[in-house]
Amino acid sequence: MKLKQLLRDIFSLIRIKNLLIIAFTQCVAYYSLIIHGHIEYYNSHFISLMIGTVLIAAAGYLINDYFDVESDMVNRPEKVLIGKRFSQISVLIAYVLLNLAALITGAFTNLLVWFTFSITILALFFYSYSLKKIPLVGNLLVAALMAMTLVVLWFFQAGVDKVSFIFFVLFAFLSGLFREILKDAEDMEGDKAAGYLTFPVRFGYGLTEFLLFSILFIFIIFLIIYSWSMWLEHRWWISAYLLVTVISPAAYMLPKIFKSESITEIEKLTKLAKLIMITGTLSMLLLLI
Repeated sequence: MKLKQLLRDIFSLIRIKNLLIIAFTQCVAYYSLIIHGHIEYYNSHFISLMIGTVLIAAAGYLINDYFDVESDMVNRPEKVLIGKRFSQISVLIAYVLLNLAALITGAFTNLLVWFTFSITILALFFYSYSLKKIPLVGNLLVAALMAMTLVVLWFFQAGVDKVSFIFFVLFAFLSGLFREILKDAEDMEGDKAAGYLTFPVRFGYGLTEFLLFSILFIFIIFLIIYSWSMWLEHRWWISAYLLVTVISPAAYMLPKIFKSESITEIEKLTKLAKLIMITGTLSMLLLLI
């Protein structure tokens, strides 16, 4: 296997783009919500936290793909690498090593972070092994873990902008929950073949549409309330940014949910949901103005 192709396959297996987004999100949140724009050239504890988070996420992607081979052979056979490019044992070894490295970085940070890392590793394993097969349970767990990537930053500082911090934690949870259920709808055929009782498989796409609409509607109301609070604080630029880059695209998606039953249409919504998550994350920087 050529080195270039090997690296491309490894990056695909650990979802390098998603890992970069996780690291970027924590950096932006730390800079905007924790140290409030003050320049810190080197903070070993935060760097250890960020590296540990990325390592756990990479390990989580590995173990998820390990248990998902049967489903992925139906949903996206061209992207299956385990059993083709990489042996199962090599993936398991990499999974263990990544988690061990994460626990070491967590111990270097502090005991609370190490404990959080340990719980997260166990949660991701049981999610991949069984919980993702139970309607909504796996979705709620992943959404909660996405929110935890921000919650762990609370361990660093007492003087946090609590309103904005809670907003972005809930933003991560709700947007993550919406996208996870949307991905389950996209993967419904493969999950059904593998015997996974995800929400779309168990209740059908009709009820899934209603659930997605409800979550997105709550998400939009939540965004409007926060935007209005920023307007009342005379921070109109935050309200304007959220209206254009987050609220409007989310509102655009509402009617599309009931019109998107093909895989291609659902994929478009999944990509738009990811874009909303990124633009929402960037809005943290506006708190510094």
